[in-house]
Amino acid sequence: MEFRLVFDGDLRPRKRSNLEDIHRIRMAIHPQVAALLQHEPLCHLPEWQGEKKPGNLSAQTAIDEQVFIAIASEGLFIHAELDILLLRAQPPGMLV
Repeated sequence: MEFRLVFDGDLRPRKRSNLEDIHRIRMAIHPQVAALLQHEPLCHLPEWQGEKKPGNLSAQTAIDEQVFIAIASEGLFIHAELDILLLRAQPPGMLV
């Protein structure tokens, strides 16, 4: 499965960003992920949201006691590859 998530806005360095910046990115990405979950094979994710038990597949992952449901999950034997394209409004050849 191949898909693209798009964010059109400023990406500040981590040391200069704040919670509002992070929330703005999450709010831009969320409807795209929600739409993605309506397609095969991810539309079956509710079946995999349960707690991991021997013999059952699960997308649940706990990090620091916070439970997440992941699109790519070791529990489902699904792995992901990220290809990130950053576009900047600068003349060709200009580097930061």
